[in-house]
Amino acid sequence: MKLISSIAVLVLSFGFLSCADKGQSQFQTLENAEWLKSDTLNYTFSVTDTLNRYDILIHIRNNIDYEFSNIFLVSTLDFPASDRTLVDTLEYEMADLEGNWLGQSKGTVVENLLLFRQGVVFPNKGEYKMRVNHLMRKKGFAEGLSALSGITDVGVEIKPENNQQ
Repeated sequence: MKLISSIAVLVLSFGFLSCADKGQSQFQTLENAEWLKSDTLNYTFSVTDTLNRYDILIHIRNNIDYEFSNIFLVSTLDFPASDRTLVDTLEYEMADLEGNWLGQSKGTVVENLLLFRQGVVFPNKGEYKMRVNHLMRKKGFAEGLSALSGITDVGVEIKPENNQQ
């Protein structure tokens, strides 16, 4: 019986370790569906595969209180055991010209899958850290919004590039 338990633990451990290279995702739920300008969302991923290509996606879930057709983000990706950092300012369309949401609707929530990077080969094994902030402001105002209403969740997903599976 002890041998079977040990084998089961070994098989489960191997399954979890191999999943790290098949894809990872993390989500943060925003309190009261409100993303404060001061809220930096942090994500950490452990990478063991430095040979295959991966896509990095940002998931934005919004509800009907979101009053914009787009979103501006700044993302920062820190590499392990290095001073290398990628910083990007991004704009994503979230609705068409008629105001129809572009993402997948589930009740009153819309999920948008936003491609951050495509075909990434991670150069180092280790912990990669990603930070995401919003840069939204109202038209005609230089000052950013202190709170962005209608954003319920923000997530980051790393998955094998589409043609690898």
